Amino acid sequence: MDKAPYRALFLDFDGTLVPLQQRPEDVKLSAQAKRILARLTHRDNVFVAVVSGRKRSDLIQLVGVKGVHLFGLQGAERAGKKPAMTAKIRRALVRAKRRARSLLASIPGIWIEDKGVIFTVHYRAAKRAGVERARKLLRKVLAPSIRSLHILHGAKTWEILPIQLRGKGAAVEAHLREMPAGTIAVYIGDDGTDETALAVLREHISVRVGEKKDTKANFYLRDSSEVLRFLSRLEREIL
Repeated sequence: MDKAPYRALFLDFDGTLVPLQQRPEDVKLSAQAKRILARLTHRDNVFVAVVSGRKRSDLIQLVGVKGVHLFGLQGAERAGKKPAMTAKIRRALVRAKRRARSLLASIPGIWIEDKGVIFTVHYRAAKRAGVERARKLLRKVLAPSIRSLHILHGAKTWEILPIQLRGKGAAVEAHLREMPAGTIAVYIGDDGTDETALAVLREHISVRVGEKKDTKANFYLRDSSEVLRFLSRLEREIL
């Protein structure tokens, strides 16, 4: 990597920079992680971004490191860029949210997080039977909107998005096209929502975090603490 004119570092947040928690609001970025990110942003030839399913406004509060670019809502929400929807897709999204709340609310351990143009069904706290029931009901909810909405599978979550929001891979690809020729990208992520990015970066450095599963990544790290050690070493070795 030391011969590359420019480096682009794309990092997932939950499960990558921080350990996963039962509730998203319980997550806190460590002082160590903030120091490492800050040092990386001080390099003139390094671009650092956090790419997350969280809203960008939440990432601003959680990351709090000047110079780190924040891509929220699976990469669709960036500084100066808000996701847009047609009226038809907006209606489909509103209907799906309303019906999902109605059908899934009674299942123990299942809860819905409304992020505006995206909504997330969390099932980390649910038992297996509840997860299977919720999965079937969610398919029923989305069946009438198959041409308007789609699902990305996260870490014990289902992310429901407008069809034109294609996920992190599309966001990373678009941003790389704006970068200097010869830029080498590093992408690190831990779940299915990151696979769209890992898949388009096969010729770069792609890293999957956590359990070894079917993945497009070239490399593997065990957990968020190992991610921080990797980033610290990367910062020292970049010339």
